[in-house]
Amino acid sequence: MLFRKTNLFLILGIILLVLSHAWGQEEGVYMGDLGVIVITPTRGPRMLKDLPTNVSVITREEIVESRSQNVGEVLRNRLGVEIRRYGTLGASTYVGLRGCSAYQTLVMVDGRPVNSISDGIADLSQFPVDNIERIEVVRGPASALYGANALGGVVNIITREPKLEKLMVGVDVGLGSFGTQISRLDFGTKDTNIKTYFTISNNTSDGWRKNSAYHNHNFTGKLAYNAGRIGNFELRGGYYRGKLGLPGVNYEWVQLDPITWKRIFRDEKFAADPNHNQEDEKEYADLKYSSRGENSKLLLRAYASSDQRRDRNPNPAEPRDDFHDNITRGAEVQLNTLYGVTLGTEFRQDKYRQRNEINSRTLIGEENLNESVFLQETLRLKPFTAVLGTRYDHHSEYGGQVNPNFSLVSQFSQAGESLKLSFNLARGFRAPTFCDLYQPYTDYLIYQAQGNPDLKPERAWSYDFGFEYQRSNFLLGRLTIFSTEIEDLIDWAPVDPANLWGLWVPSNVAKAYSQGVEVEVIHQIMSGLFHSVNYTYVHSAGKKEGEEKYEIAPYKPYNRANYRIHYTSNFGLRVSLATEYVGEQWSERGKTGDRLADYFLLNMRIAQKIGNLETYVSFENLLGRKYQTVFGYPMPGRTIVAGISWKFGS
Repeated sequence: MLFRKTNLFLILGIILLVLSHAWGQEEGVYMGDLGVIVITPTRGPRMLKDLPTNVSVITREEIVESRSQNVGEVLRNRLGVEIRRYGTLGASTYVGLRGCSAYQTLVMVDGRPVNSISDGIADLSQFPVDNIERIEVVRGPASALYGANALGGVVNIITREPKLEKLMVGVDVGLGSFGTQISRLDFGTKDTNIKTYFTISNNTSDGWRKNSAYHNHNFTGKLAYNAGRIGNFELRGGYYRGKLGLPGVNYEWVQLDPITWKRIFRDEKFAADPNHNQEDEKEYADLKYSSRGENSKLLLRAYASSDQRRDRNPNPAEPRDDFHDNITRGAEVQLNTLYGVTLGTEFRQDKYRQRNEINSRTLIGEENLNESVFLQETLRLKPFTAVLGTRYDHHSEYGGQVNPNFSLVSQFSQAGESLKLSFNLARGFRAPTFCDLYQPYTDYLIYQAQGNPDLKPERAWSYDFGFEYQRSNFLLGRLTIFSTEIEDLIDWAPVDPANLWGLWVPSNVAKAYSQGVEVEVIHQIMSGLFHSVNYTYVHSAGKKEGEEKYEIAPYKPYNRANYRIHYTSNFGLRVSLATEYVGEQWSERGKTGDRLADYFLLNMRIAQKIGNLETYVSFENLLGRKYQTVFGYPMPGRTIVAGISWKFGS
């Protein structure tokens, strides 16, 4: 009870801070992110200030200032966002929203889903920031527009395009800790009817731990043509190739201390799998047409992607050489009308093949089809805006799903200040993956696993209430209270609960909930100097069939808090200092298993711009704290990346 009171007092204190500033300051110039136009929450352009408080945007300027190398690094320290990393550059990085897992969070690029169809998650380390214009985050179910896996929310990566009618070129090179080398080139053109934009990058690192080296190549391209009254045509494509060492945990997998029967931990850099590695190769093409009608807009889209992985481990005790092939093809039709009605349909076919190259045997070779229709209407009656929508998905394996949503926003303003109140109610679902459904009996030496073709989707209802206040363009405060309840949770568990070394299978035998509060304050202190703070309290718990008591979910800390202060001078100097606090968490449900201690990180960025050149240096974990986001995968101490960038025409 004391813990809950402490959090309540913290939230009330931040609210009072907002209100005290609101009536005690002169007008400033900070506009926050409210003027940004986003498309994810409604499948159409809307200003962020007109949307509920569960929507956030990370702008291009913020991405550049962060000096992040991939999307996972960009999303760190963001409100309601949980990033779980397995190591340094290139190591697997996953995102969760509001206490929901990476399996329940949909990641998209320009509205195209990129979660792996085999395991259901998106590895954000494989999405460089080279061509990203902004990242839109919707916290809470979005299945009414985007279907499966948007149970916890959506992260939509919006790519760049030239804005001015001239050549645009950028070069970025950097060096960092652990032999890290970064090189990027981007260039684009624009004239009356044609726009092009291309990026090429190459990143390498020796890694901090043994067998954690990384090397990747990435290419993206966009070609757009304005055909006048006929409409606009866009073709986007990309190619990614990477190789990564997989060190495994830093303790002995099987061997235990003969006296204490506890794990034997080695040096932090120790690799339980000294020769395990994976190679990834991804490619995609996305063709889009949009009409130029005055009263309505028609969108047509076709896309295809291929995601291949080679997983090798020559360990004599458990040799592995598996080839994974994920292929997706899809098409969409969407119509936005003058009367606020959006309707459309989507077809998607997924194929997955897993092959054991050691004995030349196909383990999984399946495909499925999903067909859907969606409808949404926006009603405006000042000061209220209501959005009602629903989507029906029919899957060839698990049948139909209906997911409605309702949101209401009311806005009030007077000279120098504005107030927004919002409410969301939505249903979402997470689909079982190919591995959940079809994995054949597999012996992993210390346990066995097998899929379950009778699985049903996870289903959830969620609601949130939001409050947002802005004062004279220099102060912005947000508070959102949310709750999500999940049924038919897919849980991998041993068939015999008393035998953890036996056969594990997935089943719909669990329930879960996540409840919490999100608070954010952004304040412009003076011209060129602002600071921000956000705090997320989440209580995530679950129970299995037959259990009466809900137990705390694994890897779900109660508290996350972030603070950032940023200064921009009139002579091109930019300095940013950021802190990150994450509370304690446990590797197993009910605060069992291994404890991950809470941690506090201090990060710093310094950049100096001279004409078209900018030099920068970035410090991560400046205090050299020891911490983990996944047990057995320690993160490094202080790391440094320094470089120089040159921009022309942007």
